[in-house]
Amino acid sequence: MIAPSPDRRRRLAVLLALLCGVLVAGCTAIPGSSAAVDVTRIADQVDPVVPDAPTPGAQPDQVVRGFIAASARPDADGGTGSSFAAARQYLTPEAQAAWQPSTQPVVILDDNYRTEVDQAASGVVTVAGNSPGGLDAQRSFHSASTAYARALHLVKVDDQWRISDPPPDLLLTSADFPSAYRQRVLYFLDQSGSVVVPDIRHIVIGQTTANRASRLLAMLLDGPADAIKNAVTSSFTARSGLRSNPSVDPDGVLQVDFTGVDTSTTEARRALAAQVVWTLSPTTPRISISVVGIPLDPAQPVYTIN
Repeated sequence: MIAPSPDRRRRLAVLLALLCGVLVAGCTAIPGSSAAVDVTRIADQVDPVVPDAPTPGAQPDQVVRGFIAASARPDADGGTGSSFAAARQYLTPEAQAAWQPSTQPVVILDDNYRTEVDQAASGVVTVAGNSPGGLDAQRSFHSASTAYARALHLVKVDDQWRISDPPPDLLLTSADFPSAYRQRVLYFLDQSGSVVVPDIRHIVIGQTTANRASRLLAMLLDGPADAIKNAVTSSFTARSGLRSNPSVDPDGVLQVDFTGVDTSTTEARRALAAQVVWTLSPTTPRISISVVGIPLDPAQPVYTIN
């Protein structure tokens, strides 16, 4: 494995101490900046919740509020954790088919946001309030106190109000944000390829270890956040991918199989292992890495952070 330089070791030791403190706290709040880190594993083990349907006869403003509240609900369909099944029920069938919340930026609204009904236009509700920040499409947090306002249009579907044009942002309240997302750290490499560099992101809470690992690896494969992309490198390129979905074997070892990665040198294999293990170790401590079905290192069947 790649070992950080002495200076990096000292900084990483401080980081790990902070992570331990967060683990003891066992909770996540809206970060004040992108430097906050939460590697809590216990809180991720959320039981699936069957989504509730909108209340029959709900008025447009009630439907909009229900939609925003449901956007923070854990998913219960297919165990994917990214389809927002509860919130989709507040949309028209056409809007449901087109809505892609997993790729949208996230806007966090203060808990006292308002829903203003347009008295001159039936089925028009404006969501307004202050936002302390949010997530970009790469799921990096940005802190910025701004005013938010957007008009949503609702139509009758089987005599029930439904939203026909959901916003281009996923709306969550300050109170609900921690129940929907967890901070995680991806690791890339410095320009020398010998030191791991943290890249803090947020993921939707998953139901299984393999599910969470799949999301983290998808982000890792997509590359570093814009803020650091010119300062880091990666073992993964546009040709890289997962050969199969991650899975956990009966011994609790996470199995990860890649394709399209460079394994031609010892240094390249160590760099790849470092990125994967540092990124996934808070989710699962024991990891098996292979490339097109062949162990990355036959002498190292299981990797740990040590």
